[in-house]
Amino acid sequence: MTMALVLHRADGAPVSTAFHRAAFGNDDPFARQREIAWEGPGAMSAGRASFIGELEVASFPHIETIVVVEGELILTAPGAAPLVVGPQAGVVIGCGTAVRIHAGFRARFVFCAAACERPTRRGLFPLRADADFKPSATLPAEVLLDSVEGTMIAEAELWFEDVERFAKRHLSPDQYDKLNAAAPPDLEEQVKFHRAASDEAPLTEEEFVVAERLVKIAAGLRKLREEISRGVARKQAVK
Repeated sequence: MTMALVLHRADGAPVSTAFHRAAFGNDDPFARQREIAWEGPGAMSAGRASFIGELEVASFPHIETIVVVEGELILTAPGAAPLVVGPQAGVVIGCGTAVRIHAGFRARFVFCAAACERPTRRGLFPLRADADFKPSATLPAEVLLDSVEGTMIAEAELWFEDVERFAKRHLSPDQYDKLNAAAPPDLEEQVKFHRAASDEAPLTEEEFVVAERLVKIAAGLRKLREEISRGVARKQAVK
């Protein structure tokens, strides 16, 4: 299930999200300050916190992404220069990182935390709002085409399953046989309208089977609809 939560508004306006005070795990450095809005699978949580003071953490107990919304956090790892994180900037704290966290004045931040069984990558990784991200190169055309075709085939198979369930539940044996026996005379021409590749590229065997079945089932459904309509018309004429 997908859900959206608002943890903070840029203009400082109140949010309707419900928070509750709780620690994230047994050794949470922000246990007294943390307000959790969401807890998800795999021992994850998101929320907000307000902090002032100083913490010395020998080994950070989980992975945490922090984005400061007010004030300033100063994080220092052994052998590294202090990292100053102000509003609209953030940091990822790796599991197992030794870190000193300092806030001379009250700082407010939002977070997303995830548990980890053992340290993977220690360190402090800054997040900048003005990071100069460059677009990555697209995948080769043949890879994209395979992806599109695979998706279309998978969607068609789901449609086949829906039709099959409907047919078995609502059609008589005779109607069911007619649905599956339909084959229009211009089958090959109609198949072209269901292809994923360009007109110049040949259909793969899997694509052809799926497209052919689509055309046949569509033809069978049309025949059944026409037959049912004629039956309704005859009953109305008798009345």
